[in-house]
Parts: sequence; C-alpha cells; structure tokens
Amino acid sequence: MSENSEKIINEFRKGNKTAFKQIFDMFYSSLCLFTNKYINDFKEAEDIAQEVFIIIWEKRKNFSNIYSLKAFLYKTAKNKSLNLIKHSKIKARYTETQIKELETERYFADHLIEEETHRIIIQRINELPLQSRKIILHSLKGLKNNEIAEKMGISINTVKTQKKIAYKKLKFQLKDLLFLYIIFHLF
Repeated sequence: MSENSEKIINEFRKGNKTAFKQIFDMFYSSLCLFTNKYINDFKEAEDIAQEVFIIIWEKRKNFSNIYSLKAFLYKTAKNKSLNLIKHSKIKARYTETQIKELETERYFADHLIEEETHRIIIQRINELPLQSRKIILHSLKGLKNNEIAEKMGISINTVKTQKKIAYKKLKFQLKDLLFLYIIFHLF
C-alpha cells in the first residue's frame, strides 16, 4: 500500500470528506462499469455505485487499508446487482442459467480484473502531460490523427510524435499489468 493510500484511508476513517471524494474519484467509474456487467443498465449501475459509496461512508471506520475498502466496494456492488436482478423487472431479461453464471466467482473475478485494469490504465493516462493525455483520450474515442490535430489546433506530426511518446510511457508503466491480466485469464 502506498503512503498516499494509507494517508487517504486514515483521513477517510476520521470522516474527512476530501479523502472520501478522493476515494470516490478513484473508484466510481470503474465500479459503475463493473456493476453494469451484471445488470446491463448503466443508469441503474450508477445508482448502485452511489449506494455502495453511501454504505462505505457509513462503515468508514471498518476499513484498515485501501485493499479492504476496494474488496468491500466490489463485493457490495456485486451483491446489490444480483439482488436487483433477482427482485426486479430486470429478472425477466435473464434466464436462471444466466443468473447462475453471474453468481459465480469466476464471473466476479473476470470482471473485477477487467475493471481494475481499466481503472489503472485511465489513471496512468491521467498522469501523462496534458497535451499527450488529450491526444490519447481523443484517440481512444476513435478519432484519427488528422481529426485530433484539427480539433486541438496542432500539426498532425505533433499528434503522431506525442502519441508515440505517450504509448511508449504507457507500455513501460503497464507492462506488469498486461502480464497479470494474461495470467488471470489463462486460469
């Protein structure tokens, strides 16, 4: 656990709202995506994620580190999603077989790894210099180099150069993550 994470958790446990916002910002979008894998309704997934954050605020004194908090976030989101599927109109969209698959630990683990990977990649992209970050984000939205150059008011060569530098940094920073992702998907 990093020193910064430890500090955030300690402040969060004391009821510091800034620390809570940092935790919220760190996990909210990934938790929404994770939850959406279960219920296939992004608006409802956002509601569940918000409910989960209310719960962690109420139970903030129970978390000794970022790992226990993260585990609680995802497990609670999974349980709330399954409850929604079982007890609402959404159940009509699923067969019993699909619900059983959603309840498996393998499904949970696969999607947890996928969303954590997404969160870490976005975190690393956000650490890039501003211009590189904007170029990469536009690229991830499907824009071509010439469209990015036009949108940002820079030359196409600048886009290509910045992309190359950014991808090189990201590849180096994320090399271990790719290895872990592959290992988890083999088993």
